[in-house]
Amino acid sequence: MLLCVDAPADLARLRNEARTGTARVPAHVFDRLCAAFEAPDEGPCSLRVDSTALPSVERLWCELLAAWGPAPTVPPLAAELEAARLAGQAATAASKVHAWDLRARQEVAAAVARGACLQTIQDDLQLTQSRSAAKPAGARGGPLQRNQGARLGEPASRSRPLPRRCRWRGHARSV
Repeated sequence: MLLCVDAPADLARLRNEARTGTARVPAHVFDRLCAAFEAPDEGPCSLRVDSTALPSVERLWCELLAAWGPAPTVPPLAAELEAARLAGQAATAASKVHAWDLRARQEVAAAVARGACLQTIQDDLQLTQSRSAAKPAGARGGPLQRNQGARLGEPASRSRPLPRRCRWRGHARSV
């Protein structure tokens, strides 16, 4: 909340001259502050009061409190938040919709895993068929035939590819 108490410069100067000691602002500082002063923009969080028309301090407080609005609500304590969280968990655990959702998620995960395993089996089958179609009839797959195109210094090809992991069944299969 921003409270702006308006007072004409002449009235403020008279009030300042009536002060004594350190409470009194020097004249050159007073003139500089009057020249630099900009009244704040009026908005929902500001209150502008004319000091010449204000009958009393009590009236100012009444206007200020009316502009301020009601007090904010007190935030909940940590124990209250924890109790609400536990109650929410209990309601979720008792919900039939939640139970159905968990079961549906398990079924979807199992179907995806089966689909991945089936895709692995289909890939293996296609690879086996393409290898058997590429071999001439009666050819044996010895090491010389596999490495015929290899240059010196290149590693020899593997006789069997690395095993693939089928997550659905949890065991390794050779491709």
